[in-house]
Amino acid sequence: MTHDNTIIMEMVRSSLFAFYITAGIYCLIINKKKLTYKYLLSAILFVWGLELFRDALSQQYGWFTEIRVRDIYLLSDLLVIPLCALFVLTMLYKKYITLKIFLWHVLPFLIWPIIYATIGLRFVFFCGLAFPIAYGIIVIPKIFRGIKKYELAIVNNYSYQENINVKWLRTVVILLAFTLIFCICTYTNVSCLMFYLYYTYCALVWIYIIYMTERLERPKWSPEAVFVPADASLKEEAQDMITKMTAPVSAGWNMNLQNCFEKEGLFLNQNLTMQDVAIRIGTNRTYLSIYLNKKLHTTFYDYVNNYRLKYAENMLANCNDKIVEISQKSGFNNLSTFTSYFKKKNGCTPKEFRNRYRANNS
Repeated sequence: MTHDNTIIMEMVRSSLFAFYITAGIYCLIINKKKLTYKYLLSAILFVWGLELFRDALSQQYGWFTEIRVRDIYLLSDLLVIPLCALFVLTMLYKKYITLKIFLWHVLPFLIWPIIYATIGLRFVFFCGLAFPIAYGIIVIPKIFRGIKKYELAIVNNYSYQENINVKWLRTVVILLAFTLIFCICTYTNVSCLMFYLYYTYCALVWIYIIYMTERLERPKWSPEAVFVPADASLKEEAQDMITKMTAPVSAGWNMNLQNCFEKEGLFLNQNLTMQDVAIRIGTNRTYLSIYLNKKLHTTFYDYVNNYRLKYAENMLANCNDKIVEISQKSGFNNLSTFTSYFKKKNGCTPKEFRNRYRANNS
């Protein structure tokens, strides 16, 4: 590496070090609710910044040119993998992290570089590189199961998905997997261009993660508890409610639900939740969820938005309001959600629906 390239590289690493440390402090400051996953995000950013600081020092004193030192650095850099996994898992499962779980995730990634630094066998180094694969085989399916369960909780408790859906975590997992591959390629094929590309890619990934994490609205209840009641007695009681759904008292409860939507227009509330409806009709969230899922074979999200959709269709056919205004008046949070849901149910956009209706009735 030439002298000019060395200076430029030190400047880049210094700038990125400042960026990651500042971003980590920012995540701590904005964490007013003291959420565990935001603490983990701060820790990851601090670790990333310190690794850059270490690389800058090593480059200055010539340590980085030694293959064994570079290999130890690479193995130690893999420590961010379990931290990233814990960050995602803690976001999906409330009260997931304990000291025992933290050590189970992190200790193996601390042990490999220590063993390699002590023994120096290349076999240990390659085992350390292969370990994240075994770790991923165990952890990644759990993450994707958690995302699916979380999404089920959202559609069964919310009438909207803006800032509460965690579909973006699938993208995060893929981006971080590419980060690992990029890291290994960069450290095993040292060149200025590879480092510049790697640093740029990582900075963009973490900007995206910070932005999406800050936007996320945390549910008030545990996403794991979607349908099944907490204890056996309540579960039996809920099942009994399902089997007696045709009884007069249940019919009255059912009519109360319909009246709230068809006569009172409860669906026009853009931020309507399952809890709001349950309180309004005099039941609890568990019973209402079971009724919608088991009796009506729908989710709360679809139940509410089908009413919104019918309301919007009527407005599209009978008034000249702009589509964005119709989406808002129908109870949808934003135009993109309205358009995508409308197209999913009707096979056409709201504009196409209006044009077809007017063409058929002209």
